[in-house]
Amino acid sequence: TNTPADSNNGGEPKIDQRTFPEHLMDIIEEETRDGYGILEWAAGGESFVIRDKLKLETEVLPRYFNAKCKYMSFFRKLYR
Repeated sequence: TNTPADSNNGGEPKIDQRTFPEHLMDIIEEETRDGYGILEWAAGGESFVIRDKLKLETEVLPRYFNAKCKYMSFFRKLYR
């Protein structure tokens, strides 16, 4: 996954070296903290809850992945 350009490397996009589970944990943490209620940690913090599948696909996934990322692609990555 590419992150925004970094001024330290001449404006070239940095390559995200995190694994999918690491990236997912960061996303859930951010979404839980921001309080949108679309994707958040369940009580106890050992699992997460998707509260609105459509908003996850149209609002959350495009912020963190390719703009064309679909729910089923995201879901499949959970089982890899």
